[in-house]
Amino acid sequence: MPARHVVSWSTLIGGYVQCGMSKQALGVFREMQVANMEPNDVTLVSVLAASPLLGALEQGKWVHGYLNSNGVELVFFWVLRLIDMYTKCGEVELALEVFNGMSTRNLLVWTSMIKGLAMHGWGKEAFSLIYDLERAGIVPDDITFIGVLCACTHAEQAAKNLIQLEPDNRGKSREVKFCRIQKNIRLVWLKVAKAIERLLFEC
Repeated sequence: MPARHVVSWSTLIGGYVQCGMSKQALGVFREMQVANMEPNDVTLVSVLAASPLLGALEQGKWVHGYLNSNGVELVFFWVLRLIDMYTKCGEVELALEVFNGMSTRNLLVWTSMIKGLAMHGWGKEAFSLIYDLERAGIVPDDITFIGVLCACTHAEQAAKNLIQLEPDNRGKSREVKFCRIQKNIRLVWLKVAKAIERLLFEC
């Protein structure tokens, strides 16, 4: 191609990401930067998705900085992806900065942050968020409660906390009951990870 449009760059980068070729995706993105081509939303989303798979924190931080420097409002769409990227890269503090910078949060944002804290063993902070969530008047769903369960070191403590938190009309799905019965933290983690990933792509 003698001249590449931003759509061409973004399509190539997105295609690599969809095929699980994160290294190639970020390689093309670097070429795009060298060519002084301004990225679009598709480019940025693809880079945020590829960065944690390679531990390429700097690329993800570049996207965050680009959004800020260009005055892009960090609405739910971007916050979800930034929290996901930072937590997968092990930067929980940076994820919390993004989370705490929001004036209003929906259930997906709360759940994504709880899941990120749980993934890195920040159990106390995860439980603190679930209490804050309920005080904010937001009704947790099954996915949120699974994230709380993941934050527990021992399954017995998870059951205790869930009993205290959960009204009779919540968290009654077959998957949640099965996870409690089995007390299998790995199974629970796989469940919440897949659920959050699905929600991110649906957003």
